[in-house]
Amino acid sequence: MSNRQMTAAFLMILMTAALIGCAGYAPEEIHYGTDQCDYCKMTIADQSFGSELITQKGKVLKYDSIECLAAADMALASKSQDVHSRWVTDFGQPGQFLDANKAWIVLAERQKSPMGIGLVAVSSEESAAKLVDDVGGRIVAWSEIKEIVTVAWKLENSN
Repeated sequence: MSNRQMTAAFLMILMTAALIGCAGYAPEEIHYGTDQCDYCKMTIADQSFGSELITQKGKVLKYDSIECLAAADMALASKSQDVHSRWVTDFGQPGQFLDANKAWIVLAERQKSPMGIGLVAVSSEESAAKLVDDVGGRIVAWSEIKEIVTVAWKLENSN
């Protein structure tokens, strides 16, 4: 193998490793009853509501609810910290994470969440519609969730 071929092979290996490293950010297991919410500092206890935010640098921040995730997301944005991804727990499959951008979020009337607003995540539109039928409420978008939390908690929204 020539020096040029060896250099090319080495560069390909480095590029592959870099891509794998960048793409490898994923939610971590929440240790319910032990881990503390990175926003409100309460113990994360309910497996139906845990959520996580992963920064561009790969730091995983854990939250006890979608409400705390949204509030933390706004706080990070005000500090110009980039978010890699947001993860919410599937209410129908406790302990199972969903990408917050793909999850269906319901603002439930009769299903309270740990922080009391009633934000619940599910994996499909059908599950969301059934949840609305069962507990009342409506389906909401991520931008609306931030506004709901801002108003309910009297936060200053920098977005």
